[in-house]
Amino acid sequence: MSFADLAGRLAHVRAEIAQRQARGGWSHPVTIVAVTKGFGVDAVQAALDAGLADIGENRVQEALDKMGSPVGPRATWHLIGHLQRNKAKLVPGRFVLVQKSGCAPADAPALARQIAAAGALALEGLMTLAPLTDDTDVQRRTFRGLRALRDQLKEDGLWVPTLSMGMSADYGTAVEEGATVIRLGTVLFGARTT
Repeated sequence: MSFADLAGRLAHVRAEIAQRQARGGWSHPVTIVAVTKGFGVDAVQAALDAGLADIGENRVQEALDKMGSPVGPRATWHLIGHLQRNKAKLVPGRFVLVQKSGCAPADAPALARQIAAAGALALEGLMTLAPLTDDTDVQRRTFRGLRALRDQLKEDGLWVPTLSMGMSADYGTAVEEGATVIRLGTVLFGARTT
């Protein structure tokens, strides 16, 4: 598959990020995680060539296959899908950020404290998915809620800098609400065929 238009798509995304950050009053860096799920290693190569070092995968095995390719070691890998118990032993040392699974917002403070107290784990931030809707008010409430949760944790003495929120369809709203990480696939690479 050709990703010849990736540079143009990425330029559009970066312009949108700048505009949305200005609108939201933010100036922090926003990391773009290029989600290559369903694409071959050529998508990883194209992302790296375009200056996107952060690569996201939903499945451990697909990520491991790509990591084992010649371009794999050049990427910074994020596991953005559910981590199955039987795959957990394959993850340490390979991914910079991992999402095991979610919890209800009311349960998040206790879980965050539990993770922060575990010596072998480092709690870097929070992640959310907005409901699949074009209603930006619903998206905004979801993203604003995660930011408020992060701020509540800070008040309780636990700082988690990363707010991973926003995907191809809603990243603009997420950036306006303070996202530090966005996960983009379709907007960068086009529609998946599988």
